[in-house]
Amino acid sequence: MLSESSIGFSSATDNLFGTNIALEDNKWHYLVATFSKNGLNSNTLFVDGQELQLEQLRTKT
Repeated sequence: MLSESSIGFSSATDNLFGTNIALEDNKWHYLVATFSKNGLNSNTLFVDGQELQLEQLRTKT
């Protein structure tokens, strides 16, 4: 979890991929992420079995 309203993951080059989603309902959630170094379109993020649309939240500065 990146903040109270977003989740995601970072790459070895400090790029940050994720999505905005609120998970503040005091329930357990099932999260699965797949990461490929071939770019954003090769990565996936699932919450409770539903695939989410990823965006690049931060790039290396």
